[in-house]
Amino acid sequence: MATPTGPGLSFRRHVAAIPDQAVRSFFDPSLLALFELIDSHLMDGDRLRNLAQRLLDPQEILKNPSHRRLLIEMLPAPKRQEMARRVDVSADSSVQQISDAIATKAQMAAALEFFGIEPEVHAPIEAPPATKRIIPQYALFKHQLRLVNSAWKKLEAAPHTVIVHMPTGGGKTRSAMHLIAEHLRSYNPSLVIWLANSRELLEQAASEFDKSWSILGDRSVDLVRMWGDFDSDPLSVRDGVVVAGLQKLYYFKQNRFSDFLRLADRAHLTVVDEAHIAVAPTYHDLITSLCSKRHNNRLLGLTATPGRTWADIALDRELSDLFNSQKVSLEIEGYSNPVAYLIDEGYLARPTFTLLNTEPGLSLSSEEHKALADRFEVTESLLERLGDTPTRNLKIVERINDLITRHRRIIVFAPSVASAKSINAVLNVQGVNSLCITADTDIVERQKAIDLYKSDTNDPIVLLNYGVFAAGFDAPKTSAAVIGRPTLSLVLYSQMVGRALRGPRAGGNADAEIVTVVDPELPGFGKVEEAFRNWEDVWDGTSS
Repeated sequence: MATPTGPGLSFRRHVAAIPDQAVRSFFDPSLLALFELIDSHLMDGDRLRNLAQRLLDPQEILKNPSHRRLLIEMLPAPKRQEMARRVDVSADSSVQQISDAIATKAQMAAALEFFGIEPEVHAPIEAPPATKRIIPQYALFKHQLRLVNSAWKKLEAAPHTVIVHMPTGGGKTRSAMHLIAEHLRSYNPSLVIWLANSRELLEQAASEFDKSWSILGDRSVDLVRMWGDFDSDPLSVRDGVVVAGLQKLYYFKQNRFSDFLRLADRAHLTVVDEAHIAVAPTYHDLITSLCSKRHNNRLLGLTATPGRTWADIALDRELSDLFNSQKVSLEIEGYSNPVAYLIDEGYLARPTFTLLNTEPGLSLSSEEHKALADRFEVTESLLERLGDTPTRNLKIVERINDLITRHRRIIVFAPSVASAKSINAVLNVQGVNSLCITADTDIVERQKAIDLYKSDTNDPIVLLNYGVFAAGFDAPKTSAAVIGRPTLSLVLYSQMVGRALRGPRAGGNADAEIVTVVDPELPGFGKVEEAFRNWEDVWDGTSS
């Protein structure tokens, strides 16, 4: 005889037919007592059965041995026999035998089906592993962590100043955010002022703090943007970070000097990005004013090139003096130069340096030769003359066309705005996806171009600029750079080259190609591997 399917007797009908006292036994005594206090008649007749149908869980009753036996005992004899057959015992089995059979998982499902109840289906619960590796969301590499720990010790000890010296692409900003987070956690409340001189560096710092503090922070703090068109008052924050443009904060000091003194009184930590600019007279006064208001105010500098020039030791000494000769550098055991380690380990791309020699054609006057000697940099007027040289621009166009056969993202540093625009126009006519950004580019168009350049499209894209992206521009897919802007500054040259040096472990490329345009009349650089150690004598061997 086949086992019947479908409900043998609905749970609601069964409860409606059994005596009040049996129904009351299914309720928790404490709940009954509460109902009695509310209304003593709730536990009688139809009101009792209505509550039972609303509140009782049939599966819970069937799981409870005493309740299950009572429920089976109250069944009419024919229905009890039917249930016995459903749960695979003989029809003349006792109430206890039927109850014991239902205690098994398989027969519990049959009993639920008898009462017309769909069994609850639960997704399997996966037990957590006995051992699990937790991956931090804003971690430092070991070499960065060692440097951060050394820098923190110097910040905490008098004279509370230190410059962090890391190669371009080594993670200065990320390391600095760990130092800021440690400072804010240690001093509550505390005000940190981050200083930089370009929109890209400032936005990079603000965005990175926003990201890092959400992971490393221990409380809510304020982030204030103070550059360009941001109309913010640095005095509005007592606990948090003010990311300020050096020029904007300088004007704040000039126009609201008493408020600036209040700000300096609050500023417990000042961070100077690209710290080699700190010795420019205007900035030097601003920074020392911030840091000297209280004796324990801290000063942190960040740079890949802890010197102002490569030829004027007096200017370089000024930077060392500002930071009291306190410097921590990236040190790797077994490597005399950490750049080699960062390349070997894939943090930096392995660069290939080539020279693009231009033809003679630019004759320097005696005044221009003197200007080069006096200023240690190529003058704006000379850069404009170079940018107006068609044969030079043509050579750059030809080399770019060669590079796009091997690279998806190429950044070009032109010698002038006119040169950047001319090269961009020619490339576009040739069908190359080329973008051009200068300091005068509309902010919306500028952001659209940057977003396209940083996008995941596999098509080659060339980004031309003049005076914009040497520092603070992070586009990891960039694997080639054309240095078409001559410079006598090893600092600036290193920054331009660095835009293409992000390695695979930092989201970049295994290899990079650096093309340096060489003009016969102008001195320049061809490689930057030695730049990391160029200024060691200026710091009197005090780095650690």
